[in-house]
Amino acid sequence: MLSQKQIRQWIPDAVSAFQSVMPPISKPYPIIQIASSATLNKVRSHLVEQTKSQNRNIKNPYTSMMEMLYGHSGTAILIYQKLCPESKDEFNHALWHELGHFYAISAETESFFLLADQKTNENQIRQSGYWLWNEFIAECISNHVGKEINSSLIENTDYNCQLYWRQTYLRLQYLIQLAYNILPYSFSEYDLAIYYATLLTDPYTVTFVNNAINNELTVWDPNKESYIPMRPDSIEPTALSLLPKEYVNLLLDITDLLRDKVEEIEFWKVDESFLDRLGLIVNELNIKKSMQQLLKMQK
Repeated sequence: MLSQKQIRQWIPDAVSAFQSVMPPISKPYPIIQIASSATLNKVRSHLVEQTKSQNRNIKNPYTSMMEMLYGHSGTAILIYQKLCPESKDEFNHALWHELGHFYAISAETESFFLLADQKTNENQIRQSGYWLWNEFIAECISNHVGKEINSSLIENTDYNCQLYWRQTYLRLQYLIQLAYNILPYSFSEYDLAIYYATLLTDPYTVTFVNNAINNELTVWDPNKESYIPMRPDSIEPTALSLLPKEYVNLLLDITDLLRDKVEEIEFWKVDESFLDRLGLIVNELNIKKSMQQLLKMQK
């Protein structure tokens, strides 16, 4: 388990890297505190009171390696030592994700973050859109920061080679299947968000998908003991084809909507119209899955 001393040493560099990439913002950056298993409830309760966060109830079991608390009196990030990544790269990505939450919420012209409450809001369509957007944009910002900080490493690696793209492809497969399978009557907005953020903004994944579309991937040939060009169209890089075909068009609609968003200069800014369009598609997706499951139960 990572020591609190090491965590405290990593925090300033991660925050500094984030601030070097993202444009300045008027709101003060969150306070960051570390909790152990023994101090988790006490530290979290203190941060909830300090920020006046509405997210008062703690999950049981507590499964968050980091948590961003946002309220009318400020923001805070709780780092849970027990689950904290021991790799510096993974630690940075996780902290940038939480800072991404802070940054996107701070840029909201309206208080959409209130929709993050798990209690169903009267505007259920917009809330469904925000549940996906909230995690999607935090992960996109983290990917964006990582891409800028690690640009030389990314540029100097041959991601056409199966040695590198295979794990990327397997992760996409895992994420979309998790989004579909983890809940019986709906898609998981959280896991869909991470899937789409990975598909559209993770630099390794974006390179893999583009190379697959352009038939530039190579695979290992044991007979020739070398990497050779992959047969054209032998892979569906988005992994959406793993799901039942009745969902694919709706999932592609979400892809198009989110792709257009991340291509904007200030891609982290959102409005009611966007959330409503996203929420409508998510709702249609969930209704379709719910109906399919009920039909299966009746057979």
